[in-house]
Amino acid sequence: MVSNYSYKNIPFFLALAFTLISCDAAKDWSEEKDNIAPGDVSDVRVENLNGGARIYYKLPADPDLMGAKVVYSLTKDGPLTEKYSTTDTLELEGFGNTESRTVTLFTLDNSGNMSEGVETTIKPLTPAIENMRQSLRTESSFGGLRVRWENELRKDMSISLYVLDSITGNMTLTETFFSNDKNGMYTFRPFEMKPQQFRIEMQDRWGNFATPLDTVVTPLFEEQILGKVNNKFVFSQYGDDDDTWRDRGDSHNYIGNETAPRVFSMMYDGVWTPTSGWNVWHANQYLTLGDYVPGRTDPLHAPHYFTFDMGRKSIYSRINMTVRQHATYYGTYFPCIFEIWGTNDPKPLSNDRMENLAYWTNWEEVNGTDAWKNDWVKLSHCQIYTSNGDTFYYVNMPLSDYDKDRAHNSGFDFDMSEGVMEPFRYLRFVVLGVTTQNYVFAIREIRFWGAYTD
Repeated sequence: MVSNYSYKNIPFFLALAFTLISCDAAKDWSEEKDNIAPGDVSDVRVENLNGGARIYYKLPADPDLMGAKVVYSLTKDGPLTEKYSTTDTLELEGFGNTESRTVTLFTLDNSGNMSEGVETTIKPLTPAIENMRQSLRTESSFGGLRVRWENELRKDMSISLYVLDSITGNMTLTETFFSNDKNGMYTFRPFEMKPQQFRIEMQDRWGNFATPLDTVVTPLFEEQILGKVNNKFVFSQYGDDDDTWRDRGDSHNYIGNETAPRVFSMMYDGVWTPTSGWNVWHANQYLTLGDYVPGRTDPLHAPHYFTFDMGRKSIYSRINMTVRQHATYYGTYFPCIFEIWGTNDPKPLSNDRMENLAYWTNWEEVNGTDAWKNDWVKLSHCQIYTSNGDTFYYVNMPLSDYDKDRAHNSGFDFDMSEGVMEPFRYLRFVVLGVTTQNYVFAIREIRFWGAYTD
């Protein structure tokens, strides 16, 4: 039995169905196209730059204007290149000389129409790669050749070293280094300690080469500083006893467990096994101020300190640091920024721990001043970069095969960039940055190079 309510609603549903059937097709709300070209840009003004130019202009008042483009060639008779902008400015870069050249500006609209075009002339200033070349300096270094240059504009570049092959008489490529550092420096090694003919080539990312530099350099003698006497290590953590490292604010020996002690000596024992995750020194698991000052539970942040007694005086040329093997190649516990300082006469500790900590640290909880730096010599500021110039600051960042090899196998080389040629027995490390910023770090091995002086 059908209710009266159902019968009453039948006319309504029939009317609704008829309305739906009789509706017109849905309107196409997309923008309508036309064949009308937009007007050209006007009031064109050029600001010439190093290796490029910045072009300013006024866009036409066209209701469906998309923007402007410039058509140009980086080289004479080279392929045409296009660059687009939705603003009133276009910037060009990558020119390898200062010759005048004509470029053409067009406007485009949403219908795909393009204006007739307006030509203008640019005259790039000296390319950045040539400015770098003018600042290029070479010098003898331990085991190799050190090059320095200035890159004020922080442009990506490569620097390649060629050495004369005495057999073939040809210049042979030995290594290419990539950088965008403002104050660039790199040491090519290893080479024999005899006069050798080198050629240095600099190239930017557009393939422009600067004028090569030919030079003759005699690398300095270099050997690995093993710190051994009668096959026994003579360098150690300066002041191995607990009170000494506490009074000086040094990171202390951390014991992982009985079968895998992660003590300070693991870092320089010469046992370097890339496949082992145990051969590593863990510096203080989650330090608190209570490790140094009884009763204090404040978390202790960077910097960390640790100090070597090398046992003998040496001039240091570089170090190599291999890091804790980790599934993410560096993950946590990775010291990515640190300093190295040297002295032959460290200040003796007093009987007052707080006085010592104030001198040896900059921790504000103990009124730290880092006053020890006035008595020591800075040898290097070290910062780890990826091969494309990024800093190692976060986990799971994309890495090249070269970066992965450094992180898990060959380690990271650091030059004593301050160029100090004075011998030192004591070295102090200041760890300023750690990946993930959890203020815990681990080192698998540190190796030193240079020359003994005693």
